[in-house]
Amino acid sequence: CNFREVTDAEFDLLCKCVQTEARGESNECQEAVATVILNRWLNPEKYPDTIAEVIYEPNQFAIDESIVKTDVGVRVAVHNAIIYYNTFNMCIPYQTYYFRAGHYHQDLGQPYMVIDNTYFSVDENAVLD
Repeated sequence: CNFREVTDAEFDLLCKCVQTEARGESNECQEAVATVILNRWLNPEKYPDTIAEVIYEPNQFAIDESIVKTDVGVRVAVHNAIIYYNTFNMCIPYQTYYFRAGHYHQDLGQPYMVIDNTYFSVDENAVLD
């Protein structure tokens, strides 16, 4: 994995998206949501190659543009997702590209794990240990 530096603007956008998508969920869940976005960003063969393009891709992520200041807990979760990426502390595998509140996507990926009320799925072709 070729991890690229996240700019301050990208960090803020990522925090807004995670706060919109996972507000009220645990730090672990918020970190996993951030990791899904990073997984997509770092797979430009399948997804757009900027964080903004990944987030703003039609019908993929919600983002509340009115958020001026994100919660400290969200910022910590996003920071953790970035610093733990590509380490043994990474919270979900690289091939985790999907999440949904309340239940797994019916036609996207293979069910992988549930954190709080958020269901994470890996790529349909993923081979996990």
